[in-house]
Amino acid sequence: MNVAPQLVFRTNPNPYVALRSTQTVLRCFFSGTGPMSYQWTYNGAGVLPAGWTAADTDLLSPETETPVSDAGTFACYGNNGQGSAASASITLAVEALPEFGDGPGRIVDVNVTDGDQVTLSCASDALPKASVQWYKNTQPFDANSLPAKFSLSADRLTLKIDDVCKNCSDGTSDLMVIQCIASNRHGSTLAQGYVNVLLPTAIVSESTSVPWVSFGTYSFDCLATCDDSTVCAVEWSFNGGQRIASNGASLVIGDDGSLTINTGNDTDGGRARIGSYECRATNGYSEQSITCTIDAPPVEIAEMWWVGLLVALLVLLLLLLVLCCCFFCFCREGKSYPVDKNERKNGNDPEKELLEIGFQDYMHSKNQPIDIYANPVYGVADVTVPPPIYKAPFMDYTDYTVDQDNRNTPSGSRKGGYGGDGGGGRDTPPSAGVPAEATQTKSAYPVNGNQSWNSSEV
Repeated sequence: MNVAPQLVFRTNPNPYVALRSTQTVLRCFFSGTGPMSYQWTYNGAGVLPAGWTAADTDLLSPETETPVSDAGTFACYGNNGQGSAASASITLAVEALPEFGDGPGRIVDVNVTDGDQVTLSCASDALPKASVQWYKNTQPFDANSLPAKFSLSADRLTLKIDDVCKNCSDGTSDLMVIQCIASNRHGSTLAQGYVNVLLPTAIVSESTSVPWVSFGTYSFDCLATCDDSTVCAVEWSFNGGQRIASNGASLVIGDDGSLTINTGNDTDGGRARIGSYECRATNGYSEQSITCTIDAPPVEIAEMWWVGLLVALLVLLLLLLVLCCCFFCFCREGKSYPVDKNERKNGNDPEKELLEIGFQDYMHSKNQPIDIYANPVYGVADVTVPPPIYKAPFMDYTDYTVDQDNRNTPSGSRKGGYGGDGGGGRDTPPSAGVPAEATQTKSAYPVNGNQSWNSSEV
């Protein structure tokens, strides 16, 4: 009698939860007549996840793990050729117990300098998510009542310790072992680290400055102290960049960190070594530095001769400019006007006459003629008075009279009573007498400083 395939066994429970860190084995078994053949599928397809292998009734995941991404539905089919094939499905879920990787989420030993802050993390990789419990030197922390300087993040995965001290003022020390336990339903994992507090690196020596001396020798101290659990290293650099290497001759760095500079063999007497020398001491966790200098010498007076020469030239130019200005002003002050030159050329003394007559010409009353017969000047019986040579802007020439005291020169011919507007000079009158009735009123003659009298008109 032939019997069709019937399911006898399959992996339980369903769904089946596998752990990521272990190998997973899925099984199914069918009964029936004759030999039975088995076939496995994944999520409705005949292609299995990478690394999975089928061996009749068993289906095996990779040897070392079951990837979380392989979660899904696996189906098992049994066929003995006696009717339709039988099948059974198994739903696979993959979870993980807490694990700490090698990344920043894991607690590790840490060295921190006195006065600094330290941050520790307890972030595990777990499915489902793990809960965390912190410990200090095996004593659990109460998240609701933490010691001073300690604080937890809201998810309790990060612990911070502020202002750590190696020898605290209250007699305690922050040298400690910090532990955390991450737990979920699959188990728990412990992580721990040591907090080592280091004294800060310090340089005992002070910064110094020395003057440059030709072919001199200079010595700078750099005595540093570091925490006893660390190694203190000292290095020198020149002018903020170039690291100095000891050569045992011109540059020597001693065991105590001092630097000796010998310029005895330098061709420039050591001028190239003028500058700043920085000493940096470090133990890899903290550092300190000081700066020493070889100062450039002051500029010698002998080297400043060109500055003195330049100053002397500037002073000389300034003096020449002042002299030129004075000479120019003097020449302008002593210069005669063209009118005065013409007056002197005709034998007159304008300055003297100005002092003698002043401005009396301008004081004659309007329409008041002068009797020229009382004291004829030229001795001419009949003469026509020439027109005024210069019409001053402030004079009124409506009524013109002859001034016998001024050589028949019209009143107001120029300031001071002399003819010409700066280019003509005084005109020489004729020698003949002037008749008593010779007067002129309302002169219509134009002003012309260069106009002269002609004796033929008398």
